[in-house]
Amino acid sequence: MARKFISFLGTGNYQPCKYRLNDALSSEVTFIQEALADKLCRDYSAEDSICIFVTKEAKKKYWQALYNQLSGLNLSCKIIPTDIADSKTQADIWNLFQTLYDAIDEGDSIIFDLTHSFRYLPMLFFSILNYAQYLKHISVEGIYYGAYEARTDAAAPVFDMLDAYTVMQWANAADAFTSYGIADKL
Repeated sequence: MARKFISFLGTGNYQPCKYRLNDALSSEVTFIQEALADKLCRDYSAEDSICIFVTKEAKKKYWQALYNQLSGLNLSCKIIPTDIADSKTQADIWNLFQTLYDAIDEGDSIIFDLTHSFRYLPMLFFSILNYAQYLKHISVEGIYYGAYEARTDAAAPVFDMLDAYTVMQWANAADAFTSYGIADKL
């Protein structure tokens, strides 16, 4: 069972910022992935990984800088860029679904950063996590959003969105109960 930190690299105008997760304040970083990996992936081993999904444009524009920052943390895990195409059609979105799903292995423990993804991607990835939970027996340890726009002079808050995913799990449990009388998950 490997642990995976999964994130997207965008093409926006990244600016240095400190991030606050719970009571921990990061150093000033350009990429939220660096702040989160520093806080959440310190105990990752060589079998674990940081998987960053990148389009051609994002890879060209920012991948080397992000890779250098993540490598500078001296983590034991692998840092893997995963190429994704720009999604412009419904078929593209289904291909992306498959690419994202294929990046998750049986029994993985997932931390997902949704900060720099297109607006539809968190919803798509939530459905992938839900699907993989049943078919690949994964666990979801955290879902994070770095709210750069909500920053103060001190830092930008990082919101843990795991509760939103948990509500989806409750809905599945409620369906199992009302449809089949199975109350175990409730």
